[in-house]
Amino acid sequence: MVNWVIALLVSTLSVGCAFEVQPAGDHELEGFGGAAGDGKGAMGGSNGMGGTAGADGVGGIGGTAGLVVELPTCTPATERTDCPGTSCDPATMRCSSFKLASRPACWTCVSDTDCESPDHRCVEMHFQDKRFPDEKHGFCMQVARVEGVPLEVERDDGFYELDDVTESNCAPHLRTVLVKRRSLSGAPTRSYCGLQEDMTTCFALRAFENREPCPEGTDEECPDGGICRTVDQKGGALNCCTYLCAADRHCPSVDGSKTQCGGYCGG
Repeated sequence: MVNWVIALLVSTLSVGCAFEVQPAGDHELEGFGGAAGDGKGAMGGSNGMGGTAGADGVGGIGGTAGLVVELPTCTPATERTDCPGTSCDPATMRCSSFKLASRPACWTCVSDTDCESPDHRCVEMHFQDKRFPDEKHGFCMQVARVEGVPLEVERDDGFYELDDVTESNCAPHLRTVLVKRRSLSGAPTRSYCGLQEDMTTCFALRAFENREPCPEGTDEECPDGGICRTVDQKGGALNCCTYLCAADRHCPSVDGSKTQCGGYCGG
């Protein structure tokens, strides 16, 4: 009799488990890991990206890998409801850690709505022919409006340099126009104000603007695309992170003073 009862219980439990559907919890889908990079909070530092939560969860029932359907937690169209205060990553359909309209030009992003200015988009960028900083992130860059540029130039891929007299809405140090770039939110391909991707990165540009020091005098102390060089500052010359340049216009003004290019900004 006891054996019969035990067999009945085992059979009942087996049938129940076979058809049970267990939704994964937030901790399983999001993971406990934080953001990629060395970001300092959602805004990040010059060498960081802020970041989004991961989606590294593993499903399973009774210790055996099972089929867990990771339903999207948001959509870009409903992000203000799904992700109060933050954007919806259109690649993962998960809420990001970036606050809406919070990212300035040349800051990392995952969605157009991360950018603080309405004429900026979250755009793919590259460094030395590779996607940068990774396949998941872009940078908030301004849609370029250039007077007198031939249409055939706009149809070329890559980038082109604006001279000092061509009228444009691009900032003086972001007059390298990035042609036919894709927005991570799926906006039509456009041209954007940018920098020389074969020479530097937005991380390096911000490090120079912030006069980030490299006291040991090594390039490794600077972000990707940056180099450590002696830069004149108020109070003397110091080792600071800067980047390679080909003309004065590639360098931003710092503290209201124009920066010269002597092979590198501030040189």
